[in-house]
Amino acid sequence: MFGGTPFAFLRGLRGRLTQPVPAPVPMPPTDLGPAEPVAAVDEALRAIPGVLASAPVPTPSIDLGPAEPVAAVDQALREIPGIGAPALVALGANGIRTVEDLAACATDDLVGWTEEAGGKTTTHAGILGDTAMSRQQCDAIILQARIRAGWIEAAAPTS
Repeated sequence: MFGGTPFAFLRGLRGRLTQPVPAPVPMPPTDLGPAEPVAAVDEALRAIPGVLASAPVPTPSIDLGPAEPVAAVDQALREIPGIGAPALVALGANGIRTVEDLAACATDDLVGWTEEAGGKTTTHAGILGDTAMSRQQCDAIILQARIRAGWIEAAAPTS
């Protein structure tokens, strides 16, 4: 139907995608005046029978679940280079909220590990397994956390 290759239909689009987009139609300026306060509009609508009840309509409560894990993560942990938003969410959701918590982790805690027992291999997902961080990246952020926590000293630059 499209010339035999999975993307042959794209050749038919060549030239069509480069046509200029028409300029937006300018809208005439309107002066609606200052916006009325919501309370005044609310009172005006209440005066009309059957439009609004005399008492405000109760808002149903919505259970949003636990607070977002990132909110519980300390600012010092957010400042470690290499830790992005997805990693912060995963760390917070797993109880790692401070630099000291991260410094206490092993690389396997973050990236996962495998175990072999009785001819059966079991894979354990790490805390950051879904973030596509490499073992080297996890090593680096743990090292930075240990330096910032004061557990180790940063290596002096060599010349």
